[in-house]
Amino acid sequence: MNMESIQEDKTLNVSLAETLDISTVQNLHAELRVALEDGDPICLHGSAVERVDTAALQVLAALFRYAAERQGKLEMQSPSEALVHSAKLLGMAGYIGLNN
Repeated sequence: MNMESIQEDKTLNVSLAETLDISTVQNLHAELRVALEDGDPICLHGSAVERVDTAALQVLAALFRYAAERQGKLEMQSPSEALVHSAKLLGMAGYIGLNN
């Protein structure tokens, strides 16, 4: 996971790792939750994701829900085919900003 804040609007751009699983998403959850509490907009870039497990999708869904509850901005950009496929297969695409 690579995180960097760019632009004047303080958007936190996060490049998701190739593998998103229970061992990698705990830190992601903690760091993004703090950013959401601070009111920073977050853009997740999912083009590098090659493998994702159910636990990772649940963490992403929880983050999107948390952002919505706080009226924060969290969006997914450039999701990989693997990420989209896994999310759709598990019925979670809409929960992680993949409504298409």
